[in-house]
Amino acid sequence: MNIGLYTDCFGHLSFEELLIKCNELGIEDVELGCGNWSGAPHIDVDLLIKDSFEVAKMKELLQKYKIKISALNCSGNPLTPDKKGEENRQATDDIIGFNLDPSHLFWMGADPLSVIRELQEEIYHIHIKDIRIEKIPASKNTLLDGKPVLDFKNRSWNFCVPGNGHSEIWWSEFITLLKMYGYDGTLSIENEDYTMEAETAVTKTVQLLKKIKI
Repeated sequence: MNIGLYTDCFGHLSFEELLIKCNELGIEDVELGCGNWSGAPHIDVDLLIKDSFEVAKMKELLQKYKIKISALNCSGNPLTPDKKGEENRQATDDIIGFNLDPSHLFWMGADPLSVIRELQEEIYHIHIKDIRIEKIPASKNTLLDGKPVLDFKNRSWNFCVPGNGHSEIWWSEFITLLKMYGYDGTLSIENEDYTMEAETAVTKTVQLLKKIKI
């Protein structure tokens, strides 16, 4: 499994600066936001479609810094996971798979480990992101908290660096279970821990993954 990065957290960097930073941090793959929830800081899809020279420049930089693209992220709202979702799965072929992000499952009360056992080989991509339940706000406001993510002092739960919400032991089991069911792709860090600098958060996550990944 390679360690990757969803690059929006370094949106202030140019594409080449981003690749240099990835080399420094031990990131092997990049996931590039292309629109919808992302402002697409590192890729201009329309330009790449029109201009083969820009495509060549991007490929050259990726080769120079020995970085691969793991995904082009154009995510919006997910499909329903219930019976209708199962019908959607049956109607598609193996081109369609799932991106598993445990953080959203946590706050909605699901068990990501059970989800791995259900989806198995249909998991095509992984986001590495944790949450922390803030017990006092959660005890009064429940987990249905619509406050902006930057209002982290008052939210019932916050995105956080893996290990700061669920233990290293939990994350080790998560990675092990993925491997058991055949996943050998990118572990893409999606940092949204706003309580620390992005580089600090990504560094801590890389250290954890290097320690526990198979």
